[in-house]
Amino acid sequence: MIVWDYLFRQRRGISIPRLVIDVINFLVLAGVAISLLKTIFGVNPNAFLVTSTVLSAVVGLSLQDVLGGVVAGMALQMERPFVVGDWVSISGEEGQIQQMSWRTLTLRTRSNNAVIMPNSTVTKQMIINYTRLTPFMLRIEIGLPYATPPGQARSALLAAVAESGAALEEPAPSVILKEFSESSIVYEVRFWATDYGRKPHLVDAVQTRIWYTLDRGGIAIPFPQRDVTLRSLPEDFEERRARRIQDEMFRELRSLPLFEGLSDDQIRSVSSTSALLRFTAGETLVRQGDTGDSMYVIKSGSVRVMVSAGASGDRKLVAKLGAGQFFGEMSLLTGEPRSASVISEAETEVMVLSKADFISIIASDANAVDALSKALSDRMTGLAEKAAESAAEGQRTQAPQKADIIRRIRGFFGI
Repeated sequence: MIVWDYLFRQRRGISIPRLVIDVINFLVLAGVAISLLKTIFGVNPNAFLVTSTVLSAVVGLSLQDVLGGVVAGMALQMERPFVVGDWVSISGEEGQIQQMSWRTLTLRTRSNNAVIMPNSTVTKQMIINYTRLTPFMLRIEIGLPYATPPGQARSALLAAVAESGAALEEPAPSVILKEFSESSIVYEVRFWATDYGRKPHLVDAVQTRIWYTLDRGGIAIPFPQRDVTLRSLPEDFEERRARRIQDEMFRELRSLPLFEGLSDDQIRSVSSTSALLRFTAGETLVRQGDTGDSMYVIKSGSVRVMVSAGASGDRKLVAKLGAGQFFGEMSLLTGEPRSASVISEAETEVMVLSKADFISIIASDANAVDALSKALSDRMTGLAEKAAESAAEGQRTQAPQKADIIRRIRGFFGI
């Protein structure tokens, strides 16, 4: 063994499996023994072959399992699906390869138990080698409340993984919405690592950081429970809640220059019928060229306004809008097709005002038409002037006049 270690491992850096060394040693010793018997004692080796036929058959039948294990071990050594030190899973047992002998394979589990498997059994099983290819992916499933938007949940989980220090930056971690379960939305957190032996510690580091990140963000991790909670709510609880939401929407709309000419009662009428919608990052709120009869007021979050120009259809960023800003007013009041595509940059909540919300106001109040047309004309003029600053000569557009806008509004609303 010392000679083999010196000749191959120390001088040439080649690691020879113990089983191969034992087999070669046995063949060399057997050859030397036969040569000595023939030269010194004059024994003919053919006599052993003839007289031991029956004995060989008996021994072969009685030792077929042992011989099968030896042959299987030699096959494993030649194919080398794993080497000593690899982390593998065989027959459902996960562990690190500790020894490969003539007949058996020894795994050391994470509990520091030695699992000894016959080589003949190992060759018949599916083998998963966790060390052969790196990096490897780890998965963690976690359920979060239905009230937490997926965009917000995904951002929180990715931030926790990045801060844990357990994941590689490349390939980048990812979060997959896996299932809508009975009491939660189930997400699968995927991240990559290189040292499979530290798998429990890596998972622990990520899960610990997830808990603290969610706790700071006010996101509770749901779990199956049966709590009976008796609460005394006033009979008008839902009415108060709806009124509070309408008051918030009224204040948002009241602050918009577009509606300065409308009365408080008219604004309240619009806010009572408008809708609140939520979009996640990357979603398209409106598409350029689509027909529309609504406008959007951003309550929280941000969007980017993109315009397609030229035959190539390349989109150009023309504006970014945030809370308190709005878009789509021309489609709302005149029915014009969308002049740009609007895409959410982050978790965004918007108020949607539609044509139906304004029909009664415009039909019953001529002053409302005048006020809206004036505000709309002023806004279009301001946007045209701003666009003219960066547009080339010949590409400038003229804002529609107030009289033209009044005519469009009346035609669109049929008055």
